[in-house]
Amino acid sequence: MTYSYFPGCTLKTRAKDLDHWGRESMKALGIELAELPEWQCCGAVYPIARDEIALRLSSVRALAAARDLNQPLVTLCSACHHVIKRVKSCGIDAAAFLCPQVGESCFSRFVVL
Repeated sequence: MTYSYFPGCTLKTRAKDLDHWGRESMKALGIELAELPEWQCCGAVYPIARDEIALRLSSVRALAAARDLNQPLVTLCSACHHVIKRVKSCGIDAAAFLCPQVGESCFSRFVVL
């Protein structure tokens, strides 16, 4: 099975071993992690920002990309997990958020490993 993978900036900079061994562990379990193209920081490092859209946009984009690929979304970063789960639990409709004329729901598949 293939999962959309949102590594987050911490796993790409300070926690490279966690990224590497997380991928290896998933591979040993027969799970492929397909890194989302063009992902960006989840926003966890900006908790006092006043711009609500900026805080949520990356998570909405990640959830929408996974939906478009028809794959569950997984992250190994606890900060990314918190932000993505918070955005998902707000019931924000990614399609409407990114393109208001579409208006379809996309947060039905988020997996925590």
